[in-house]
Amino acid sequence: MTTRPERTHFEAAIIGDSHAMAVWKHLAPGTVFRRTMTAPAKHFDGRFFAATEGGIRITADGLSEAFPRATAEVIATMTLARQRLDAQLQAIIEAGLPVISSLGAASYRFARRVAASAEDGMPGASGRILRAAAADHIQHFVAFHEALRAHVPAVTFMLGACRYPPNQKAAWLAHDQVMTERLTAAGIGIIDTRQATGDAELRMLPEFEADDALHGNARWCEVVADRIRGVVGAGVAGS
Repeated sequence: MTTRPERTHFEAAIIGDSHAMAVWKHLAPGTVFRRTMTAPAKHFDGRFFAATEGGIRITADGLSEAFPRATAEVIATMTLARQRLDAQLQAIIEAGLPVISSLGAASYRFARRVAASAEDGMPGASGRILRAAAADHIQHFVAFHEALRAHVPAVTFMLGACRYPPNQKAAWLAHDQVMTERLTAAGIGIIDTRQATGDAELRMLPEFEADDALHGNARWCEVVADRIRGVVGAGVAGS
């Protein structure tokens, strides 16, 4: 009879977009989180959750508004995805686990929109305007973490890989600054590895870059994992 190799379990859940997915895939199968709730960033566009006094749910109610050009078939597929995400979220809450989250860490999505506006002839935005635009862009993510904090022991937000092109630097960094400020004010912890993995302007160093244009490689994931261990502990052994 074969036996399963022993694994280490973080007594925590990880939720979020591809940055969170990269970290848990890097750690597996030797180290795993007790629960996960992850999907590409587009699945969290628009109003992706509803909070009441009784709980917090991932909802499909805002899909048509977030994706006005999507076909009925696409909306149906994304509705199923959000139902799966909600089931995973309820399991996390029921288990009473602290949460590591990268929801809202896709800074490139905001930075690209700002860059596209400039290319369309709109004047460059000042720092104040960029911060205001970033605050509007992240409002649902901030509200989600605030609501989640009421239902789990602790929430810690992890910034994603900081890989801005030169024309997106100001918007990218404004997004990250506003996000961390708002979440810190809400009592959310922050994992920020930009100084450890980046240059003087926080842009990721080549040795931490993945082969694509957005993510960190295994070295970056391990730096993030070390910060996670500092938050939730080294984990416990078990099959």
